[in-house]
Amino acid sequence: MENINNFAMTKIKSVILVTEIDKELIREILKVLAM
Repeated sequence: MENINNFAMTKIKSVILVTEIDKELIREILKVLAM
């Protein structure tokens, strides 16, 4: 049970990390489009 819980936490953290990166990427794209 412990392993499944750790795996879920790791997945959640990686998803959060990806959304943070996506936000930065979207901002950069918007800056370029605004030029």
